[in-house]
Amino acid sequence: MKKFFSILWRVLLAFLIYTLVGMLIPFIGSKSVSEEFKNDLATKNFYSESLSGERVKIVEDNDDAFKVRVQMIESANERIIVSTYKYRRDWSGLNFVSALYEASKRGVSVEFIVDGYTSATLTHDLKELKVLNTLPNFEVKVYNKINLLTPWKHNGRQHDKYVIIDNQSYVVGGRNITNSSLSNEYGDNKYDRDVFVYNSDLSNASSVDELVAYHENKWNSKAASLISKRSSYRDKEKVLTNLSERYDEFKAEYPSYFENTDFEAITTRVNKVSILTNPTHIYKKEPHIFYALSELMNNATSSIKVHSPYFIMDKQMYEVFNQIGERTLTSDLEATLFTNSAGNSANPFGSLELRINKDKLLNTNFTLYELESGYSYHSKSLTIDDELAIIGSFNFDMRSTYIAAEVMVVVHSEVVAAELNEYMEDYEQNNSVKYTNTGEHVPEGVIKQTLSFWDHLLHLLILIFVWWWGRSLF
Repeated sequence: MKKFFSILWRVLLAFLIYTLVGMLIPFIGSKSVSEEFKNDLATKNFYSESLSGERVKIVEDNDDAFKVRVQMIESANERIIVSTYKYRRDWSGLNFVSALYEASKRGVSVEFIVDGYTSATLTHDLKELKVLNTLPNFEVKVYNKINLLTPWKHNGRQHDKYVIIDNQSYVVGGRNITNSSLSNEYGDNKYDRDVFVYNSDLSNASSVDELVAYHENKWNSKAASLISKRSSYRDKEKVLTNLSERYDEFKAEYPSYFENTDFEAITTRVNKVSILTNPTHIYKKEPHIFYALSELMNNATSSIKVHSPYFIMDKQMYEVFNQIGERTLTSDLEATLFTNSAGNSANPFGSLELRINKDKLLNTNFTLYELESGYSYHSKSLTIDDELAIIGSFNFDMRSTYIAAEVMVVVHSEVVAAELNEYMEDYEQNNSVKYTNTGEHVPEGVIKQTLSFWDHLLHLLILIFVWWWGRSLF
């Protein structure tokens, strides 16, 4: 028996080493964009002197975010596309899926793709989706399904979040299909942000076409695979009946979500909308989004605001911010970073990173604001020169930069940029502490969030066992 446990321990240790090495080796070091990508990217192409047929609405509130998604689904006539990092079988998730099912019953085709992490760790959450996947016009795929025998694939994640309707409208942002993202009543009051885009001129190419092309590339790639269609007839009928009943109850309780919506009336016409994406394969990626954002920031002359839940950056990324920050010392350029404080962050890795490398952020010469509201900030947004408003799923960390599938929407509109600036400044001026190289400013009434004993213990364990090898994967 002792010999058996000795062999078992060695096998487990060997498998652990095999897994860690397999996870790490493909993602060691930074990667640069190709010369071809650099040559193809021209910042002038993100601007237009005339108005386009595309219209935009910033979606700030969680309830409004759910309402917009349901209104979009209700308006669908031909095709619905959904991509999400997380899906939970909670109040928001089940009601969302019930609306998709009703759309499929009226002949609309539905494509739903969820990241493999969700399918591997929370298989119960996919119960309804597995049944819906047996319907003729409803397909559900998993991006990079977890396989313990291929650890070199583990880190390739789908972090983008979008819903596309009839190749005419879409919503992109930081919100997953969960209560914490889509419900003020049932969620945990996490702050987030989406951008809704509606194309009122179908005769011309638009950003919707760009996003659909990105989706189809990912959907048809080797990384995307259909989930299981196995379900008994009895279970199938029960699940579908429950979804129909849930839809009826949801519609009765929230009738405004289901009213016919004039999307032109709730949106603002803009000069141009562009899509930024990372490659869709599962391995180390060229940092397409980060490079494009860097080029846009490098061309700024008056102001830059960057909001991210956390900043976990390598040398290459810091160099970009250092170069931009140097210009704030010799010009009128104002540059601002905004993030959660260490005590306010919902991400222990992001929290620890700020504790360790806060001086690096301050040394960029950007003004730093840290949120101390008690509720975590999850939005990923930028404004540049009061002309560009940029919203999406991209965090300023190495995972979003080099590993994950991500989407950011770039809007050229002084009106929309002014609106986004107003939202961002509201966070900066309320419940936040301001830091510069010369000190800090704590507004009256702002109370710094403190780390608990368990937070400190978790940070210590991460520092000892994970930090030295896993920082680039957080």
